[in-house]
Amino acid sequence: MDGDAGIYRVEHDVPVQMRRAQSVPDELSERLIAVCEADADIASCSFLDVRDKGTGEMKFIVSLELDHPGALYRVVPHMQAIFRDFPRYAKIYLIGDQPFGKLDPAFAVYRRTG
Repeated sequence: MDGDAGIYRVEHDVPVQMRRAQSVPDELSERLIAVCEADADIASCSFLDVRDKGTGEMKFIVSLELDHPGALYRVVPHMQAIFRDFPRYAKIYLIGDQPFGKLDPAFAVYRRTG
């Protein structure tokens, strides 16, 4: 994980506990979902609370399912700009395109239709 860049890519098993994010401000959620709706390469998006079992550190994860992995580097700057308006999340978020294991479809806050 590259926390400085706010991007993650899962390359091996990571011992984490995760759940659907519990307390995302409505405005943050709406603005992130708007980015998803505006980008044809985003198939789905989930917001997760993820705790590293080793350190106990909690992160807010935006997990994207992308049609083309390279789209991540186009999408991330738009989402990073949004996080600047939410100081509580500015230091704890990560955005990526590889889920931590198989995600429950109910976790998705956005799913492309059609």
